[in-house]
Amino acid sequence: MPKTATISKILPALLIPDADQELLRDLATTLVKHNFEQYNTLYVTKDGHPDTRLWVPTRKIEGIRIYRERLNATGETSPSIPSLLLFGSVVGKLDDIIATPLQSPKTNSGQGV
Repeated sequence: MPKTATISKILPALLIPDADQELLRDLATTLVKHNFEQYNTLYVTKDGHPDTRLWVPTRKIEGIRIYRERLNATGETSPSIPSLLLFGSVVGKLDDIIATPLQSPKTNSGQGV
């Protein structure tokens, strides 16, 4: 069976003008700073779980707990992309965990979280 080609071998090199490269660097820096600020203000319970008023548990896989930000938890009225929060550690790549089929615990209502 032939190996599948990686996408970087299929697509041509992306040519980004210098001005756009600088904008992308600034955007990446802003996102990293925001994530550090959010991490530093993260509220956790005594047992180490994030505040459920701000975060909704979505998955628990092999010692990793994944949460998503509640809608309007930040108080913003404009549409925004919700954040993901991961607790735990894993050997390997994040893509390996994200690609794992959903194995969520059942809630009292019988639905997965």
